Amino acid sequence: MAKYLASRNAFVIVASSDVIKGPQAAEKIRNETKNPFVRYVHLDLGSFQSVRYFAMEFTENNEVLDYLVNNAGT
Repeated sequence: MAKYLASRNAFVIVASSDVIKGPQAAEKIRNETKNPFVRYVHLDLGSFQSVRYFAMEFTENNEVLDYLVNNAGT
């Protein structure tokens, strides 16, 4: 879904707790779709501090959320 949205020129945030696979996934999507508006942000859903920090950063950047896609993969 992220790749599809990026291919439609959407601003995509790859939020992941994996500091290796998350950035790699964002880079792969960026390269395959030629969309420079794909970025990785660290987010650990098991940590309230991480969730609060993500929410604060998101709202401070005045970003609009049009779609939220959750993937509970490992």
